[in-house]
Formats: sequence, C-alpha cells, structure tokens
Amino acid sequence: EPHIYILSQAHNASTFIPAHIPLLYTHSYASSIPNWYAIYPIFSSIIDQYSQLKWLFICEPQTRFNLTKLIEFSQKTKDLYIGHGLYDTEPSIIHHYSFSFDNPYPDFS
Repeated sequence: EPHIYILSQAHNASTFIPAHIPLLYTHSYASSIPNWYAIYPIFSSIIDQYSQLKWLFICEPQTRFNLTKLIEFSQKTKDLYIGHGLYDTEPSIIHHYSFSFDNPYPDFS
C-alpha cells in the first residue's frame, strides 16, 4: 500500500511529472533477485524493468520531501548521489562488486 504522504507529493507535483509514477517496494520483489540484500543488484533489476528511467529516488516510508523542488533540482544537475555515502577502507565481501575505494555506497541504516 503506497504511503499517503508520497502519493500526496506526487499529486501536488502533477504539473511537473507524468500522471503515472512507478512506486516500487523492494520488499515485494527482492527475494526473486539474487543477492537482493545488496543495493546494486536491485538497481540492475530496476534499470532492466524501467529502461526509460531518467532518475531514481530511494527513501524510507517515513521520509519527508518536497517532490516539486526535487524534480526542479534534478532537471538542473548532472548525475548526482545525494545522501550519506559510506566508503570502504579495504575490500569487503559485501562490496565485492568493485574494489574501487573512491565510490560511495548508500547508508541504509
């Protein structure tokens, strides 16, 4: 069930966005994705399913945001990661996809 706050933000921003915004809930399909506990396999699944995707916003149900301002901001910027990024100081099993230490990964805790 979509969170009412997120739906109200989509309704309020309807002049900026298409009528249909896909709201994805990772818990509903994650178990069918190998290594679903890591975020990057989920990204791959989303990109495969929504190849026309221009940007992606990930949040928890209790997150509050102004969708209109987020859309305006996203149209003015290049590729950008906003959030609290974590960095590995040495290779770790959970981040074996890349041993590049200069790429942050999301903090979902």
